[in-house]
Amino acid sequence: MSKNYIGRDVLVSYLREQKKPSYRGFLALYQDEIITSPPFLDNWSRTDKIWAGRFLKASEEHEESNYEDMKKKVDSERSGDGLKNYWEKIIEERERRERNHTIKRKTEDKENVHAWTKRKISSPPEKASSFSSIQVTLSSILSEEISLSTVICNTLPNLIYLELRGKSNSSTESTEQRFPDEITNWVGFEQEVRAWKPEEDIKYPTPTFSKCRKVTCEKDIWTASDINIFDALTPLDQSILFLDGRALKDTIGQPDFVVVNGNMLLLVAWECKPKWVLQVPQNEDIISLYYQEKKEREGTLVYSKDTSVFDPINQIYGYMCANSLRYGVLSTYDQTWFLKRRVYKVEEENYGLLSISGFIKNTSTDPTLLRSVAYIINLASNDRYAPFLNKPIMITNDTNEGDEVDDESSDDGDFKAGY
Repeated sequence: MSKNYIGRDVLVSYLREQKKPSYRGFLALYQDEIITSPPFLDNWSRTDKIWAGRFLKASEEHEESNYEDMKKKVDSERSGDGLKNYWEKIIEERERRERNHTIKRKTEDKENVHAWTKRKISSPPEKASSFSSIQVTLSSILSEEISLSTVICNTLPNLIYLELRGKSNSSTESTEQRFPDEITNWVGFEQEVRAWKPEEDIKYPTPTFSKCRKVTCEKDIWTASDINIFDALTPLDQSILFLDGRALKDTIGQPDFVVVNGNMLLLVAWECKPKWVLQVPQNEDIISLYYQEKKEREGTLVYSKDTSVFDPINQIYGYMCANSLRYGVLSTYDQTWFLKRRVYKVEEENYGLLSISGFIKNTSTDPTLLRSVAYIINLASNDRYAPFLNKPIMITNDTNEGDEVDDESSDDGDFKAGY
């Protein structure tokens, strides 16, 4: 593959300037350069393969890019709908320009002999705006600018869990964990989400969902969440961002991810768990399971070794308390719970109340998971703060500065190092 080609400079510039570059984002922004850059093929699939190769090659040479992650993302983008239509429009526009160029050349050749033929041969007036309309069509195909209300109508594809070996059902024991004084149901959460009217003036790219994604460890949950949730809900102006929980030095603890605004102000803590660590049956309530497990751990009942809800809830609640956040998210991707906390005084002591929604599935339709996440971000954007709460005495003197992680989480940490 030739290293030098028309369009390479804008591709390199795009990768350098964009915080979250994507193959489709590049195609939408630089249609004119793509139209004028060889090879001039009439086969859309071969053309797409060439440009995808160029994009990945430039990504590999870009120091800040993680090539393997980018390759997975590009493969996912290319498997989605719309690219065939996009490239056919590119080819159509290129051919139109060539025809017009031929007509113009013939017209100029005859101009000195038959001046009147220029009026007859020249393109009709409506052709003047032809390329502009083509650009609009191409942008709409890739949907570079759509509203949030359109994005959040989408349901998310299922994950495929591979049974490769026995999985540990232990959860991270965070040194930042706290124990809520009371947990209640977030009554009316789904009704609130349905009634919410998102803003229409902020634009988003069309989501490109990763289908048939296979899961073998927790890092696969992170990747699926990043592509199918975080990318989908990141606006083009990047006024909302989803970051690795270690990205901001002022974040206390190590949540898997954090949601921040354009000023890098922390809005929401997000914790992921694989379903072999956290799973709530359809007919069960996570709060009831929490209190049942709490009794088991306090010794009134025999402790069960089944999947835990106790540690994951205390972990995400701890991150919310430590960072003075009102809202948090606990998710396995298949099931997602939304958390809200309040603090009030009881005999001069701070009393922590945590409300948890029922779970929203990735395939839920009313409301969808994307709509629910967008709603919680909207709430946090308007009122993110809840008072800081100290750690319990029994873990305050822990000498560990970071969170303790189990063996599998340690392995997954290598993945996030380049995230």
